Amino acid sequence: MKKGNDGGRKSGDFLAGKGFYIILFACIAIIGVSAWILVFTSGVNDTVSPPVVAEQPEPPPRMPMPPPVNEPPRVPTIEDEPAFSPHVPEEPPTEPPTIPPEPPAAPTVVEQPAEQREDVPPATEPREKTVDEMTFVWPVMGSIEMPFSIDMPIYHRTLAVWRTHPGIDIASPIGTRVLAVTDGTVIDVFEDDLMGTTVVIDHGAGLVSIYSNLARTPVVVPGDSVTQGAVIGAVGDTAIGEIREVAHLHFEMTLHGEHVNPTGLLPNR
Repeated sequence: MKKGNDGGRKSGDFLAGKGFYIILFACIAIIGVSAWILVFTSGVNDTVSPPVVAEQPEPPPRMPMPPPVNEPPRVPTIEDEPAFSPHVPEEPPTEPPTIPPEPPAAPTVVEQPAEQREDVPPATEPREKTVDEMTFVWPVMGSIEMPFSIDMPIYHRTLAVWRTHPGIDIASPIGTRVLAVTDGTVIDVFEDDLMGTTVVIDHGAGLVSIYSNLARTPVVVPGDSVTQGAVIGAVGDTAIGEIREVAHLHFEMTLHGEHVNPTGLLPNR
């Protein structure tokens, strides 16, 4: 009996000492076999076509998640305000400069034959005549009782003095009509202390005629236009300074304010 117990104890010691190596060897064998199977199967799979995999449909787009129901409202901040931009009023459109229309072209004048053309003088303002272009008539017909003498004195019987005589005395009966020597405008009618009733006519071009010793009331007034030969009055006896002379018309003429001899302008008789 004692011998048998020793044999069982030896077998247990052997297993306890050698069992670890047996288990380790069995694990290595299993790993080796697994590696060989893996290598062999990988070579076979290389020749086999991969299985056909059906295309999977694309998943639908994800909808945005709604905000939480209980989320408090967002308070706007200064970043949410639009940037301030000062208002600049628009300038009114500038109108383009007005271009004046071009003047119309001058009409074409067709020259007419000489026998059909009427010689019409161009329309111009009337030109004032010069003294050389004027024609004259005598204011009355009669002899010259006292000549023109502006440089040398002449004896005056009425005044009993020697003095110059700026006109001519034409003998003519009282009541004889006195005529305007040429066209003109009456500029004055007055009573002179020595020469009596006087009429003054402006003929233009600086020429003025003066008629004295007229009857008390002439037939013209200042502003009247008279033509050559028009009656302006009658011979009278209103000249106190020449009352002792024969009945006559005292007649003077001035050119630009200077006395001239009337006989140099009146026609020859």
